[in-house]
Amino acid sequence: MLDGVKANGDPVRGCIRETTDVKHTHTIIEFFSVYCGTCKKNLPLMSQLSDDLKANATVRYVSIDPTAAEVTTFLKSAEFSKYINFPTAFDVDRDAKESYGVKKTPTLFILDNKYDIVYKHSGAMTQADTDHIKKLVLGN
Repeated sequence: MLDGVKANGDPVRGCIRETTDVKHTHTIIEFFSVYCGTCKKNLPLMSQLSDDLKANATVRYVSIDPTAAEVTTFLKSAEFSKYINFPTAFDVDRDAKESYGVKKTPTLFILDNKYDIVYKHSGAMTQADTDHIKKLVLGN
């Protein structure tokens, strides 16, 4: 299912589900590619969501790129590293992508504390989208 996902270059079994902090009510997962312009544009908003919801949600950023080396280069680049304030993972065998039915990037999911998908968003995010996500997570 989620076998083959790597975090920091090490294989992690089911890392998307198992890394959720039990005190958090939701997990926000965005699947991305280093070649996706929209993913790059969404990154500052993802960073802001992570900051704004850190008491309520665990944020994960999952790459579907072919090699970990290109993802590492992207994540360490001066242009984008300033926005990475949440754990990232590399979907080695595309198991997570297939499990979640991701057809394009970026695709964002919100999971509740039972790991049920309560929200899905594909494509560019706007401030209105992030406001909606905050309301979903905060329950207001």
